Amino acid sequence: RPDLLLAVNKLCRHANIPTVRDWKALQRLLRYVSKTRNYILMLSSTSLDVEAYIDASFATNADRKSTTGAVVMVGGAIVWAKSGKQSIITKSSFEAELVALSDMSSMVLWISLFMKDLGFTANVPIVYQDNQSAMQVAENGLTNNPSTKHIDIRYLWIKEVLQQGKLVLKYKKTDEMVADGLTKPLVGESFYKFVDSLNLVAAAQRG
Repeated sequence: RPDLLLAVNKLCRHANIPTVRDWKALQRLLRYVSKTRNYILMLSSTSLDVEAYIDASFATNADRKSTTGAVVMVGGAIVWAKSGKQSIITKSSFEAELVALSDMSSMVLWISLFMKDLGFTANVPIVYQDNQSAMQVAENGLTNNPSTKHIDIRYLWIKEVLQQGKLVLKYKKTDEMVADGLTKPLVGESFYKFVDSLNLVAAAQRG
């Protein structure tokens, strides 16, 4: 249930000293789970193409750390998803996106290598991003711009990976970013669009 990842992740951070607000959030989550208990994750696919959606929400936590969300699909079927707080504090939205891109791309590469070890032939994995500034730094490296030159060099590992052709980076508009709902709470139509993009359907719709 990747649609639950963000909520569960946030609640787990307050397990030691929960508040009334946390209790109400848990109740809302349980009501949603009860309402959608017949949902299943569809794993049908028509290819072995590896695609990943990697996103971040800037400074969304109380300690000002950002939240990373990632979804990896094989042929359109989700095989791995993550929602979690970043380990460092970033100074801008673009920097948070770059950290997410660098950290999560390791899993994309691992899944691609795992498939090759099993004897399958797949495409060069495609990674979708919705922040063009982060994409530019990932592809071209840092500049002398004061807003970028403080960034830790280890987050430019992604540049080498892209130059070696191990991954392909492509732009995706925010409203088409599958991982968006793993970085921040969505409501109403936006949330249900997010659920649909995860291939979560009611069991009665199978077949």
